[in-house]
Amino acid sequence: MKQTNAYNDYAYEQIEAFLSDLINSDEVGSADIAMELNKMIAELEEYHAKKLNKIRDLRAAMFNATTKTTTRDTREVLYEDIVSSGSIDFLS
Repeated sequence: MKQTNAYNDYAYEQIEAFLSDLINSDEVGSADIAMELNKMIAELEEYHAKKLNKIRDLRAAMFNATTKTTTRDTREVLYEDIVSSGSIDFLS
């Protein structure tokens, strides 16, 4: 059984009341109600998409900052030293 949340119940009741008011109004048609609801949902979607992008940018910045401060693997440093010295003859 799904638990109920008092705030969610309140919010659903408010939505129902607003929709009832709009439906009972002679000044607003059903197409207008549907269009406005779609616009509201699109605005919410855009808002949350921007916040999600901001969070992703933050995560990337934190990852990049972390990788820039890590020390390099000793094997990489040794390999670069050997290659730059020009002597790669391991048998001598």
